[in-house]
Formats: sequence, C-alpha cells, structure tokens
Amino acid sequence: MPRGFWRLHRLFTGRRLPVTIYGVASALARNPEQVAAMTEAGWDIASHGLKWIDHRDMPEEVERARIAEAISLHTAVVGAPPRGWYTGRCSLNTVRLTAETGAFDWISDTYDDDLPYWIEAGARDQLVIPYTLEANDMRFATAPGYTDGEQFFTYLRDSFDTLYAEGSAGRAKMFSIGLHCRLIGRPGKIAGLVRFLDHAQRHEGVWFATRSQIAAHWAAVHPHRRIERPSQMSRERFIERFGASMNIRPGWPPAPMRLNSAPPMTAPRAWPAPSPVLSGPRRPQTGCRFSRPTPTLPENSPQRGASPPKAAPNRPLPRWMR
Repeated sequence: MPRGFWRLHRLFTGRRLPVTIYGVASALARNPEQVAAMTEAGWDIASHGLKWIDHRDMPEEVERARIAEAISLHTAVVGAPPRGWYTGRCSLNTVRLTAETGAFDWISDTYDDDLPYWIEAGARDQLVIPYTLEANDMRFATAPGYTDGEQFFTYLRDSFDTLYAEGSAGRAKMFSIGLHCRLIGRPGKIAGLVRFLDHAQRHEGVWFATRSQIAAHWAAVHPHRRIERPSQMSRERFIERFGASMNIRPGWPPAPMRLNSAPPMTAPRAWPAPSPVLSGPRRPQTGCRFSRPTPTLPENSPQRGASPPKAAPNRPLPRWMR
C-alpha cells in the first residue's frame, strides 16, 4: 500500500525516530522511489529474503542459493549490502544458513527472548536479535487479533510499561514492534500507533534505536565468549571433566525405560461380594397404583371369625405423580 508507506514515512521522520526496514529484495527493486526515501531518511534497510514465500519445506541447498541471490539483489538496489536479516516464513535451517554466510551483524528469525543473544555457527559468532509476533500489526489480519487501533495501542502500552518497570529496576529490556504499510498504514489503525509513540516519548531514558544500532551496542558491551558447554560435550569429554565429581557408573548414561520394564502393578483390590438383598430378585412393581393390605384383627377381637371386610379398591395415582 504506497499511501500507507508515505503515512508512516511522515510519522517517523516528523518525530525523528529511526526505523529498521525489512525489505524483500524483489519488492525493493520494484519501488525505487520508496528506497530513495528510506535511504535519505537514514533508515536501516535489512533483507527480508529474495521473495515473500514459505521456506518451510525448501531444500537446504536451494535456500542457501536464495539467500545469496537476495544479498546480491539488495546490494544492487540499495547501494549497500544488508547488515541484518529476517526471513519471516523460515525453515529449520534459516538461522544457521544466514549465520554461515558471515555477512550479517544480526539476524532476527527467532522470537524467544526480550534481549539479544549469541549463537555459534561453526567458527562464526552470530548475534541474534529476536523479533515479535505479538506486538505486531499483523494481528490485525489474524484471529484472534486486533480489531481497531485502540486495542493495538493498549497492548503496546502495557508491554512497554512492564518492560520499562523492569528496566527501572536494573534489568533493561528491548521492545520490538512489527509494522506493515498495508496494515498500520490505514487511518483508523495508525491512530493507535500515534498514541503509543506519544506515551513512550513521555518517558525518560527510552532509546529508540535501529536493530543495527542495537547490534553494535551489544557487540561492544556484551561480546561473545566461547565456553565449553556440557550440553555440547561428547560422552567421553563429559566423563573426563565431570566424572570424578559426579561418580559416573559403568554403563552411563542409563538406557531409556521401556514399557515392559515398568514394575508390576499391585493386585486389584478385592471388593466384598454383593449383598443378597441387592443381588436377589427384584420385588414386583405395583405399576402406577397403590395396594392397600388386608387388616389383621387381634386374637380377642369380637369380629374375629366373621367374614373379613371387603378390601377397598385400588386408587389411581394423582396426575402429578404419574
């Protein structure tokens, strides 16, 4: 949505706020005017892949070739190679493949933390700056998601306030917000973003930074230090280093438990035999009528020996009891 791009361009340049752009290389090639405006504004233009396609089942060699092609086309269109990468619809290999290129200061195909962190890809120490799918206007297009700008503002404000409080307590955090021109660029939705920027800019000590600025800061202040991790050791190396202190037994590690190796279950509880009253034949039902028994006279009754009185006829049940 071109109009959405220019609406966002005016918003961020007017407030002098830096922005990181995820640019699909083939889309950047088709929009030179927008690329020129982003470059003039000094925005950080990262790569969003060659095309907006799903890489989930893409063979590793094909994805590696697509990454190289995206870098080449991005460099030709923007005038500089991308310093960051975010595929979005990635595969299980994407993070490793982009790290192995050695071309990126940061990659963002993870969503698992509020702070950057390092990974080791062979000899490469790669910085990862996690992205977000929650503080993201894409939820305007998914269910359950946002339906208006006020809901978007509320979620951004609450997330910011929580992280700001943690930072004030000495545990600084990073807050990423995902925006798309075709979504947040709509008039009714961008109003929520404007309210959030007003809210955030009223707080002291908030750093509005591009992802490349964050990467440079993290590399300078928190450089990666390689250590020998127990989870990555071979069995022999683990025993060599920790065996004496952990009293490793022969046959360690133990074999996984099989279903037939479980201890036998105890015998089921022996319940008492059913009562003969409950197990005997049921009393015959009288249907829907009451039966009145014949009265019995005492031994000294003057009426004893006379003909017994006629029993009263059975009476039907009232209608409400039927």
